[in-house]
Amino acid sequence: GTLTAANYGLSGGTVNANLGTGTLNVTGSSALNGTSAAGTVAISGGTLTLGVSGSIATSSSVSIAGGAVLDTSAKASFAFPAAQSYTLNVNGAGAGSCGSINAAGLDISAGVVDFNVIGTLDDAAYVLATHTGLTGSAFASVTPPAGYMIDYAYNGGTQIAQIHWMQALT
Repeated sequence: GTLTAANYGLSGGTVNANLGTGTLNVTGSSALNGTSAAGTVAISGGTLTLGVSGSIATSSSVSIAGGAVLDTSAKASFAFPAAQSYTLNVNGAGAGSCGSINAAGLDISAGVVDFNVIGTLDDAAYVLATHTGLTGSAFASVTPPAGYMIDYAYNGGTQIAQIHWMQALT
């Protein structure tokens, strides 16, 4: 069956059911082993882990807060759907943080990525994704914050990061 609500709030635990339309807000480490048809998915803190059968509707907009993670590594591969936008929040405070994705295989060829910058960015790099295999040479659409560029082979080719242009010169 499918659970129905206007808002789904996950702040820890595991959901072994399908979620209907509405808004999915994750504030703690949670696992989704069913499907989510939510139109908006906001990972405000912690980690949302998609199990092998877990999925997010391709029509959803997904926002990942600085320091929060969408973990799809239980799946053999995860592809950014063409109709789905991902907003990664980048917070320059302190050591800095960026919303990120963990994946085994990661297909970025149709990926649409936006950034929401909070504060002044001053770190040399912010990791956007960690993976064990990459399909696609670049996101279909991305505009990094001013002064930064995307490095699709960061850290030995296992990560995608936005790096400060001065870092690219070293």
